[in-house]
Amino acid sequence: MYPLMTTIYHSFSSNSTHSEKLDSISPKLHAAVTKHGFESNLPVMNSILDMYCRCSCFSEANRYFYEMNQRDLITWNTLIAGYEISNPTENLLTGLPENIGRLSRLIHLDFHQNISFTFTSIMAACMTLAFLNCGQQIHGRIIRRGLDGNLALSNALIDMYSKCGNIADSHQVFGSMSRRDLVSWTTMMIGYGSHGYGEEVVELFDKMVSPDQEIYGCEVDLLGRVGKVEEAYELIESMPFKPDECVWGPFLGACKAHRFPNSRKLAAHRILDLRPNMAGTYVMLSNIYATDAKWGSL
Repeated sequence: MYPLMTTIYHSFSSNSTHSEKLDSISPKLHAAVTKHGFESNLPVMNSILDMYCRCSCFSEANRYFYEMNQRDLITWNTLIAGYEISNPTENLLTGLPENIGRLSRLIHLDFHQNISFTFTSIMAACMTLAFLNCGQQIHGRIIRRGLDGNLALSNALIDMYSKCGNIADSHQVFGSMSRRDLVSWTTMMIGYGSHGYGEEVVELFDKMVSPDQEIYGCEVDLLGRVGKVEEAYELIESMPFKPDECVWGPFLGACKAHRFPNSRKLAAHRILDLRPNMAGTYVMLSNIYATDAKWGSL
């Protein structure tokens, strides 16, 4: 019987990528599992759940999930990931925020172990669909379970609050962290930048220890996104080492977006100095001078 179980398992896995055919196939596969007595086999059960999620059959996925007599982390993450990639408009009509909240409550009943990855997955679903209330519920459960000191979860909370429009709570989580890593700093800076807080980005950047080229490039990009091109250039000029493409590239994009032609030429020339054999830079410079009708400068 085990080879048959394996065949059914792989049938779910292979067919789950062809959602347009699953509406007709999935009931037959599900029936075959039940007929051959594999409805209590957890890997097969998880595959059924994955199949329903991939074909956006969320009512069937929900029903099947709550009917399962056993669940593991794969079960939870399969359903949560399905919510995360789902169509927000469609699932708002079927009570998706309440479903996520219900899932977070049931987690407490199913597990007696550190499940930070599952909480992170739920928050990813919340931020994808901008469900601030659900994210706040998850935050409360994280605190009650004593996981508020978990670095990965704290970083996810910063990102979730920012993407749900609550930059104040992002700042609060960041400020309460006993330790931070590169992800913590960059996530908070990106949050500030996406909400137009350019000065806060600079202030936070100044507090960082030993930023590298990538971090400088990140801040230049954030300043550029909020239109602070001159401040971005001043930051580049103040760098303790020679800026590379990680820095000049975002600056070039900012100059193009906000119409700083002279600075744009400067950035393009700096990139060209770093990569003289890069044909794309020559084309870009050619387009810049052609726009200004200064062919003689080429």
